Parts: sequence; structure tokens; C-alpha cells
Amino acid sequence: MVEGKKGKLEARLDSGQMTPQQAAVMALNHPLRVTLLTILTERPASPSQLEDAGVDSLSNVAYHCRVLHELRQIEIVEEVPRRGAMEHVYRALHRPLFSNPDWESFDPKVRRAISAFGVDEIIKDIQEALTTGTFDASTKRHLSRARLDLDHQGWLEANAVQNEALERILTIAGEAEKRMRETGEVPVPAVSAMACFQMSPRAED
Repeated sequence: MVEGKKGKLEARLDSGQMTPQQAAVMALNHPLRVTLLTILTERPASPSQLEDAGVDSLSNVAYHCRVLHELRQIEIVEEVPRRGAMEHVYRALHRPLFSNPDWESFDPKVRRAISAFGVDEIIKDIQEALTTGTFDASTKRHLSRARLDLDHQGWLEANAVQNEALERILTIAGEAEKRMRETGEVPVPAVSAMACFQMSPRAED
């Protein structure tokens, strides 16, 4: 990790004027920062590399990367010479996961942007796996869809089960990473995607 000069947002975090949870909410209260954090969760990248990938203009990407860095959502992992200056290469520190209070605090437009981007990424992953044939390469893969009619309690319980499953899956991934470092086993690239969302009322039969 490369240390840099602290900005105003970092100072607020250090002084206790802003909590880490508030910083996470602020970090993703902009659609471009949602995109950047999601990409940087998957791989390190510099602003110029993100511009080349079509994310946004270099000035916008660089600015929002600095905001994410000050909010301690991403870290500088490398500095590379570029046009007589040093360009930062960033990677994400946290996965973009939110509790209900965090999610409810977002502007509705930002919630839609986060959801749309997440769904688009899932669709891309599925399309790639189907095209390359990896989707059904293992007979142990999982695919399910269930149309439900739930009361309020059932709705909350169903979402809670998925949140618990995600936490368990992330724990399993961490344990697998440790084992592979010891054994040298080649990893199996995989995607775990879950969703539980409301639909429009069903048409009467």
C-alpha cells in the first residue's frame, strides 16, 4: 500500500466526525463511484486504464477515485510514471455490501443505479459462462428461480436467509483462499449471485 497525503474526508474519519459506515454510504452515493468500486473490487486499475475501458472521462474518474480513496474504500497499491507525473493504481478495500439502514439512506436514483449496474454485471457473467461452456462444466452448479407470494414477515425472513447465505459463501471463499495458498491448488473461477426482489402483482387468471 502506498501512503499519501491525507485529505479533508480522511481527517473527518480520523477525528470521529464521520463513522466508517457513513463513509461507505457517502462513497456510493454517486453512480460513477458505484461503477468504480465494483470494478476495483475485481481488479486493480489506474484512472487512465479506467478511462480506456470506457468508464468515463479521465478527469471524472480521477476525481471520484480520489474521493473513494479519502473515504478509505480503495487503496493505492502502485505508482507508475505517466507523462512526467506519477499515476496511482487503486484497488478496493471492501466489498460493496450494505445493511438495510445504509441502503435506505441512499437517494432513490443512486439505489436504481447500483441495482442496474449489479444486474448488468450478473447478466454479463452468465452470458460469458454460457458462451464459453463453463456454466454447465460442473454438474454441481446451482440454478434456481422461485416465484413467491409472501407476507411482510415472510419477505423479511426470505431476505435474511439470503444475507446469511452470502456471509457464509464469503467465509467459504476466504477459507478456500487460505487452503490454496498452502496446497497450490488451481482455483475454480466462480460467481455466486443472489436476488430477492418485489414484482408487479400477478394478472388474475
